Amino acid sequence: MSLNVNKCTVLSYTKSKNPITYNYVLNNAPVPRRTLIKDLGITFDIKLNFNNHVSNLVIFALKMLGFVIRTCKEFTNLSVLKTLYFTFIRSKLEFCTLIWFPIYNKQKLALELVERKFLKYLNYKSTGVWPP
Repeated sequence: MSLNVNKCTVLSYTKSKNPITYNYVLNNAPVPRRTLIKDLGITFDIKLNFNNHVSNLVIFALKMLGFVIRTCKEFTNLSVLKTLYFTFIRSKLEFCTLIWFPIYNKQKLALELVERKFLKYLNYKSTGVWPP
């Protein structure tokens, strides 16, 4: 089995500011070193803190939530809105959390922002009053 050098990268996980780097070669071609890679939908960085992954995930979820709100503004059935939220947004937020589980409060608050926005919208749809 041969490996495609263009799809191979080196990512060294370390807490050191001056890590020892080794140049890897595959089929007489150097393998590029990166500080950030995306594998199976999860963004890994050299510190394994997943800040980049969480911020990209929140941006995607907020865009998708905006799309759901814009396209479903005439819907009156709240269970349909909940189903759309769980299908398109929450499933993406919960994908592979065993690997990237948020441990920092900053990450948790960013993820909870999406849920709070959706809950405020549900409250608005049910009562007609936008909560503060």
